[in-house]
Amino acid sequence: MPSVASTLFVMVVVSQATARTAPVPGLEGLDGYQAAAAKAGKIPDAHVRLALWCESRGMIAARDTHLAESLKFNPSHVTARGLLGQVREEARWLRFDEVAAQVQADPKLVARLAAYDRERDLAGDSADDHLALGAWCAKHGLMAESRAHYAATVRRDPARAEAWRKLGYRARDGRWVNETETARARRQFTEAKEAYRSWATRLARLRGGLDSPQRRDAVKAELAKVHDPLATPCVWSTFVNGGAPYHEIATRLFAQINGPDSTSRLALLAVFNSDAAVQDRAVEALVQRDPREYVGPVISLLREPMRIVTRPIRGPGSPGAIFVDGVLVREYYEPLPDQFLAPFGRQVVDMPWAIDPGAVAYCFTGLAPGRTYSVTYSPNDPAVVRAFQQALANPAGAPQVLAAAVATAAPPPPVHFNVTVPTFPLKVNQDTDRAIISSRLFPGEVGAASLAFADDRDDREKERERDKEREAAEKERERARREAEQRYKDAVKRVHDQFQADRLSLEAYNREIERGTRGAAALLQAVTGRESGLDRDAWSRWWADWNATEDVAPLARELTTAALIGPPNLRIKSGFHRSRLAAGTSVWTTRGRRPVEAVRIGDRLLGQDPRTGALAYTGVVATTGGARVEAIRITLEEGGSLTLSPMARVWRPEFGWVPTFRVKVGDQLRIAGGRVSVSAVDRIGLVAGYNVLLFDGGSLLVGDRALLVHDNGIVLPPSKPFDAPPLLSPKSVAKPR
Repeated sequence: MPSVASTLFVMVVVSQATARTAPVPGLEGLDGYQAAAAKAGKIPDAHVRLALWCESRGMIAARDTHLAESLKFNPSHVTARGLLGQVREEARWLRFDEVAAQVQADPKLVARLAAYDRERDLAGDSADDHLALGAWCAKHGLMAESRAHYAATVRRDPARAEAWRKLGYRARDGRWVNETETARARRQFTEAKEAYRSWATRLARLRGGLDSPQRRDAVKAELAKVHDPLATPCVWSTFVNGGAPYHEIATRLFAQINGPDSTSRLALLAVFNSDAAVQDRAVEALVQRDPREYVGPVISLLREPMRIVTRPIRGPGSPGAIFVDGVLVREYYEPLPDQFLAPFGRQVVDMPWAIDPGAVAYCFTGLAPGRTYSVTYSPNDPAVVRAFQQALANPAGAPQVLAAAVATAAPPPPVHFNVTVPTFPLKVNQDTDRAIISSRLFPGEVGAASLAFADDRDDREKERERDKEREAAEKERERARREAEQRYKDAVKRVHDQFQADRLSLEAYNREIERGTRGAAALLQAVTGRESGLDRDAWSRWWADWNATEDVAPLARELTTAALIGPPNLRIKSGFHRSRLAAGTSVWTTRGRRPVEAVRIGDRLLGQDPRTGALAYTGVVATTGGARVEAIRITLEEGGSLTLSPMARVWRPEFGWVPTFRVKVGDQLRIAGGRVSVSAVDRIGLVAGYNVLLFDGGSLLVGDRALLVHDNGIVLPPSKPFDAPPLLSPKSVAKPR
């Protein structure tokens, strides 16, 4: 049950809300707010969430009250401090605009900074120069400036191990890793997996609703609210992989989701999709994106097809072959006709059986005159070996010769005479006149052979049995011959089929290369206005020059791609823009405000972490040269304006980064310590533009009102804006995050 103090606190906050100083859209959810506020207790995060809820409705006094409550229980709550416009400097929390005065009040710090400026004036801009400046700053206690120069060192020479170590990195598996960044990457990976499961279920349900005429409009309205960057992989798996009917929906979703991931998927649709309407929409969306997010990878799609030469298979002695770009990648050999493949790939050869007396064992076990004998051989008796050789030379006298050789044997005679041969399996038919020996040889295997001798009794019956055996043996040989012939044909067919499959696969790969090349060239021409065709080297040189020289961006103009490049025939505005602040735009540094074009590497600029909302002065690691850019002037209510390029990003509360060209009158933008509304948006033509790159920052506060904008780095939108208000209901219960 809420305490009396909690109830009084809610009453005070609600009374402050009724006396708010700014108009609000309404007090929807006030009952839920009261319930949540009563249960917030001593939980700092709960009060911060309630402060964001109040801020979103213009209840500024109530917001400040909740932020004060949060800091009472956690004085170092960085989100609460950031929302109040406070930054930690020299172990103290100060208003962001009080830091410069604090620095000037410290004579020793002023002297160190003056000496630092002299060192910078004397130094160059090489990796060695910045490494030396980093060491100098560390020696004199300017740690933020030191980190900025070490970062500038590895930007110029990534092989500088000393600079990496000074930045807190260590070598692992050929890479430089930082424990903080690794832990953050693990959290992001876990967050992405959880988000994928959630979005997969939700988007699958919405895709099913698109097939229902009754639900289609409601589903489209819900899809229009999807802005989470973590939904991007699910959009691809649900709508792009779901089939061509959903590709346009996927393109719309990627267009409304910010981030490099959605940009790269738009580029894939613009290059490879076969639907001209989908390609048009994807290109229109890419025109409004930072070109650094996709131009480099798209240029890499410009490739020459592989030169494929094939040599057909012309028989066992003339193998086929495939050459790729002059290199032999595979040969295809047709097997010889007399090679028959038995189970497990063993070769089978039909051949007569020959006895090697030195390799055969003889051992007699029985004998009786005029009877049939059963014998096992052993190599220990040379007389038996000679007798067996004589029997083979004269089959008609074999029983008598063998009987004489074993006349001294003691055991009673069995009926049959058997031979065990330990080298290969044989089937042997033997009569009193001659030995008919046939064999099937499996090299390397051990088998047994049977040799039978009979007396003169029942000759006709035994002749019939021998005829049956001969017929069965002939059938077996014919069956084996047919099987071997079929195996040979199958083996030849497999070789030819593999040859054709490999050739067709390479040709299909070439067609994909050609398709990607033509699509990439069409996209590049559409967004840049250049006509370098399919020449990858020309595009690469231009892209390197564009990044290095800060050349002027092309003006917006009507553009139709040449039919030579291929579909689609796009008629869109070319908008290849940079992220720039107009010359003269002031930035907030620890030593006061200065124009953006006067900023140098090592200066510390005020920024705000888009993940937590924390304010901090961060070192500059790179600056851009001046470039003529198209500009948009944003005029703010209650005074102040800012001039930026169309691609420069500003922070819209509750949403995140948006390009300047999407800002409209009435939109609210984030400033240090609060929000401000836009009163006018005007295009003013070409201006000189500059920007900076901050160390581990990504954002900076600029202008008289300290408007939150992005630096010159690639925009990585947070999964959830730090200033997104909670959804409150009467059942809301404050829980620590």
